[in-house]
Amino acid sequence: MIDGKPDRNREPMMRAGDKDGKGKLFRGLLDMIPVTVLLVRGNRLIFVNKAAEAGTGYSRDELAAMKYWHIVHPDHRTIVKRLAREVLKRKETSIRIELKIIAKDGAEKWVELLATCAAIDNRATIVASVMEITDRKKMEEEIRDHRDHLNKLVEDRTEEVRREAARRKEKEEQYLSLVECVPGWVWETDANFSYTYLSSSISDHLGYRPEELIGKGPLDIVPADEKKRLAPLMKTVTAARIPFVPFTFQVFHKNGSMVLVQGNARAFFDDAGNLRGYRGSARDITEERRALDALKEYQEEMAAKSRRLEEVNTTLKVLLRQREDDRKELEGRFVSNIREMVLPYLDRMRRTGLDREQQNYLDIVVSNLNEIVSPFLTTLGHANLTPRELEVATLVKEGKRTKEIAEIAGIAPSSVDSHRDAIRRKLGLNNKKINLRSYLLSLR
Repeated sequence: MIDGKPDRNREPMMRAGDKDGKGKLFRGLLDMIPVTVLLVRGNRLIFVNKAAEAGTGYSRDELAAMKYWHIVHPDHRTIVKRLAREVLKRKETSIRIELKIIAKDGAEKWVELLATCAAIDNRATIVASVMEITDRKKMEEEIRDHRDHLNKLVEDRTEEVRREAARRKEKEEQYLSLVECVPGWVWETDANFSYTYLSSSISDHLGYRPEELIGKGPLDIVPADEKKRLAPLMKTVTAARIPFVPFTFQVFHKNGSMVLVQGNARAFFDDAGNLRGYRGSARDITEERRALDALKEYQEEMAAKSRRLEEVNTTLKVLLRQREDDRKELEGRFVSNIREMVLPYLDRMRRTGLDREQQNYLDIVVSNLNEIVSPFLTTLGHANLTPRELEVATLVKEGKRTKEIAEIAGIAPSSVDSHRDAIRRKLGLNNKKINLRSYLLSLR
């Protein structure tokens, strides 16, 4: 029943075999099975046993009201629908799949679904059994995680062993090639600073064969003043049992010349902690020191030249500022001369009764003169503005609108517009798409 009405999909199964009582017996047997049994026809569940109620939390009536895929997890609905179509079309005689369902309480459960197609009441029907395998899945996942963990441990340990073997091999190769790779030569002394080993490359730098210096000490081939400086240092380092930091000293080449050497050393001990001697390396830095001295001299020379250039630049900047001031002064005089010595007489000429053609020519002359001097206008004072025009220009520069200027100046808005036009004409802005306020802000 669905909403009090008989479900046409469920009734045929419910009546199947009821005439001889076999249907009721069949359903009773299915209810005794602990595995969920489903009959699906179309999109509906037409029969479920009691195990389905226990496994999903839904009652039979609730399940009957659903489409069969509503209890399937969204991740698996598409494949379940596809497999159902294939079973009904006999493309698959049977299917077996593991999937997740969602119980009424929202719990997600893993199940194993076995399904086939049968003709019930002469209608194709999917017969399926569903067995919960959540615990098995969890166990499989735990086993898989444990196996992955063990594999990771084995891999890590194998990689660690491999790295250690590679490191030891690398160390051996480094040790064997150290003598040939270091710039200069390597050496070893006993606890009394007598050479017990010298690499053959010492002959390339100091001219001595190693056997010539075995049994001797570093102080045996240094000048007297260097021996006086180094002896206390070596005694202090030996007593403190600390490494020699890189130190520089002079030694005699076998040919008698002087070689500047930089060396370092580290003490080594026996298992009882007793000092056995020192191992170290040295290299000839004579040419390097000469290059450093030359570089230092060059840097000092460049610094002196840089200071002289800075002094020249300072002088040039002063001259440029003076030239800029002179240019501005010359431009100011030019504008003033035009405004004071030319334009006033043109204004007088305008009042001498000129005819229309002469008046037009005079306007062109005045306009062209304003055009000529406009690039040199750096202050409002150069613009030959009247006091009222200066007042209006100042208010425009402050961002005031025509109405606001009229109220402040006590004049009509039309008068403000007239003054604006006069200001633009005297600044040479007529017929130019230049904002008056922006231009005024650029002036000093």
